[in-house]
Amino acid sequence: MNKYKALKHYWVDSNPKVEIEPGPNGSILIPPPGTKVFLHWITDTGKLTSTYTMEYATLVTSKVVAIGKGGSIRINVIDL
Repeated sequence: MNKYKALKHYWVDSNPKVEIEPGPNGSILIPPPGTKVFLHWITDTGKLTSTYTMEYATLVTSKVVAIGKGGSIRINVIDL
């Protein structure tokens, strides 16, 4: 029985937007402190299906487009 699971993490730059594909069990997106990032879920045909204003660490389980408010923002992504 494993006592731990090392989590893979990486940084993505939203300049001004970036598409993020979560890991097989989802990913936690962590925005920079004091910033807002707009998350958009879009179908393969380009239709917007949902939107969320991310101010805190957020779990996502499907492909999302992140747009930084006011320009370039660096997001920490942790795959579960």
